[in-house]
Amino acid sequence: MIHDHGFNFDTELFLDLNGPWGPGWDSFFYQMSGRVIWIPLYLFILFIIYWRWGWKTMLASLVFIGLSVILTDQICNVFKSGFEKLRPTHHPHIQHLVYTVNDYRGGRFGTFSAHAAATSCIATFSALIIRKKTFNVLIPLWVIVVSYSRIYLGVHFPADIACGMVTGVLTAMIAYMLFRLRQLRRFYHPVPAT
Repeated sequence: MIHDHGFNFDTELFLDLNGPWGPGWDSFFYQMSGRVIWIPLYLFILFIIYWRWGWKTMLASLVFIGLSVILTDQICNVFKSGFEKLRPTHHPHIQHLVYTVNDYRGGRFGTFSAHAAATSCIATFSALIIRKKTFNVLIPLWVIVVSYSRIYLGVHFPADIACGMVTGVLTAMIAYMLFRLRQLRRFYHPVPAT
């Protein structure tokens, strides 16, 4: 059953947040919403973990982060197909009001935001491992930029973003607890590499 509730707070907030910022911003947010552009960041996170804790912890982190991101993606897909909440770009009441970039409109349904879920998952898991103040302050900014880019591009409502973020954070926390249990079972306690 397709959910179409017309105008509500989520819709009104979306319309307030969606729209052009000026020259250059379309390209910026379109790029920020991509996946390949963030590969250097992922490699940097793995490097920090390796530098602080060694290659065993880095490889284990890579496995747990990878599995948790896959899980968040599947959760998002289940909700997208199960709830069938229309994206703003496909919403009959507002699609004519939605600002889009490069005619990108996404699929028909958009609950939860997989971008918000995946970035929140990676950021939370890596912050729990790295535990450096500067990193833990900066990494949420990445999540905010990527998540907002989905609203800027017109393909997600704010509630989709919020649900995706919560999904990513919870999945990462569970994955981190399992990661720590694995470390304890193997009688291995990470020690900064010398």
